[in-house]
Parts: sequence; C-alpha cells; structure tokens
Amino acid sequence: MKKILAMCASIMIGLSACGGGGGGDDSPESQSPSQPAAPSEPTAPSEPTAPSEPAVPSEPTPPSEPTPPSEPVPPPDPSYQQNLPPDPGSEAAKATLAGVDTNTNGIRDDLERLAARTATTEENFNATISLIKTLQRTIDPSTNSENVAEVAQSVFCAMKKRSASTADKDLSEEVLRLLVFNTVERKKAYRAYIRSYGVRITFEGEETCEQ
Repeated sequence: MKKILAMCASIMIGLSACGGGGGGDDSPESQSPSQPAAPSEPTAPSEPTAPSEPAVPSEPTPPSEPTPPSEPVPPPDPSYQQNLPPDPGSEAAKATLAGVDTNTNGIRDDLERLAARTATTEENFNATISLIKTLQRTIDPSTNSENVAEVAQSVFCAMKKRSASTADKDLSEEVLRLLVFNTVERKKAYRAYIRSYGVRITFEGEETCEQ
C-alpha cells in the first residue's frame, strides 16, 4: 500500500513539474492574433498661401519749418525813463498855475514825462529838468522882488548848461518855453516876471554859474 501511495506521489510531482513556470498557457491557440492597424487618412493638401499685399510706401516726412530767429531783447529803459510820475492828463495839467506834481520834486508831471521821452542822454535829461524847474520858478507866487534876481540867474545858468548838452532832436529852448507857459494864466505870470526882470536885474556874469 505504501508503494502505491509513493508511486502516486511521484506521478503527481512529475505532473506538477511539467505544468510549472507560472501556469501560463503558451500554446498558439491561447494567443489571439493582433488586429492590423487601420491605414491613416491621407493628409489633405494645405491651401496655397495667398500672396501678401505689397507694402504701401510711407509718406515722406515734410521738412521741418526753419526756426525763426528770436526777437532781439530790447535794452532796458534808461534810468531817467523809469519811476516817472503818472500822466496827469491834459485837463488836470492845465487846471492851475502850478499844475500837477505828484512826486513833489518841483517839476510838473507832464513836463517831467516829456523831458524823459525826448532826452537822448541822461546828461541832457538832467539839464532839461533843471531848466524846466527854473522856468517854473519864474511864475511861482513865491518869486518876488527880493529873489527875482536869483531866479533870473538860475534860468540863465540852466539855459547855458542845457545848450552844451542838447542834441539835434532834443527840445529847443523856444519850444520848451511854450510848453512851460502853456495856459493864459501862466503866460500872464511870466510876462509879469519879465517886467520885473527888465527893471531890476543885471547879471553878474557867466562865472557865477556852477559848473
């Protein structure tokens, strides 16, 4: 009996060795054939590329306008044309014997502005102002028999000084007198001064004028 069992065990071991190796079925029947790959669809030809539009030539840049030359900067006004009194206007300037003198320098504002506008140099301006001031003194009520000689001498010296600094286009003394004595009242006052001057005054000479 033991021999029979041993034989059966040997047979079983042999069968197991024959069917070993993972138990897979390597027979041709067990392997199904792979399906053939389907042919790919032919690629459609690409559309031909349309020719690009030719580039439009750009407009030529117009030449820039030449920069005009800058205006020359005018030179500043001379010092004697600065800080002048305001224009009093014709009516106010002639309203009284003394006229308008807002900066109280003894010279009518209209005449000071006139001297600054017509003078060609500072020296001429100062000489004109000096003459205007002395001419105004001839009709000033403060001028009397006591000081008329001194006033007349001042006028003479102012005229002499101005004649040395006068250019062709400056005011002449004749025109300047007409502008100083430009109303009926002022003309009368000046004639009264002349009458007094003719009777009482003799000049001491040019050497009395300050240089």
